[in-house]
Amino acid sequence: MFYEKNGDDAKQDGSSAGSRHDDNDVGGRSGRLYVRTGIGDGAVGGKYGDYGDEPGENQAEPDIAEITYSVYSQAADASTCQSENQTDLDAVLALLKEKGIADTSVQTSGLGLNPIYDWDNGKKITGYEMTTEVVVSDVAIEDAGAIISDSVNAGINSIDSVQYQCSNFDEIYQEALKKAIESARVKAEAMAEAGGCKLGTMTNVQEYSSGQQARYYDTSYSSGMAMKEMAMEDAGAGRNLMPGQVDVEAEVSATFSIQ
Repeated sequence: MFYEKNGDDAKQDGSSAGSRHDDNDVGGRSGRLYVRTGIGDGAVGGKYGDYGDEPGENQAEPDIAEITYSVYSQAADASTCQSENQTDLDAVLALLKEKGIADTSVQTSGLGLNPIYDWDNGKKITGYEMTTEVVVSDVAIEDAGAIISDSVNAGINSIDSVQYQCSNFDEIYQEALKKAIESARVKAEAMAEAGGCKLGTMTNVQEYSSGQQARYYDTSYSSGMAMKEMAMEDAGAGRNLMPGQVDVEAEVSATFSIQ
């Protein structure tokens, strides 16, 4: 929307969403033009300002995965429950080391030991349950399926998520930022021309997007015995995971001088 200032008064003079023209001198020819726009690089849903989708440019293909899964155990007493959980966990950690996963890429967390109550029988304790969560990062996409299958055979019985990520995400995001600024300039030039002005230099730019991590969650596994059966079927070749492609979007606001 363009605004022309005359002294202390301002009047609205046309409509163009997301823009502002401030007339700061007597001749009414200098001021600022503000534009906010967004842009995305991706194979699906890439947004280039207000100019529609342009898929296929700078496609972001995930090449690493982060796997979050856990060992769940039940037993009649707390000591046995903890011991069984630790045995399965040790087997999983040994498998990961055998697969060449660095210790720095493996994190155990979410450790919890809790009683199991019979609420229909006076809140009587009937046993104990324990869960230990394991997060495995920096797994090559081509190895992720086999690692999941073998981990289930080793003792994992609950898979929470698989996140697909791009190791070169920063480079792709920086390209998206450049295109966002280019798109902002194109819009600013069009609005300046429509207002009878000439676009000058960019005087300010602000990034609105945070460079969020590109990711995708795979939910092809379910917990419990069904997961064990699936892992047995997948043993050998490993389960095929389809990471697809991810969108990398950037949004900026830019202020340009006008003459």
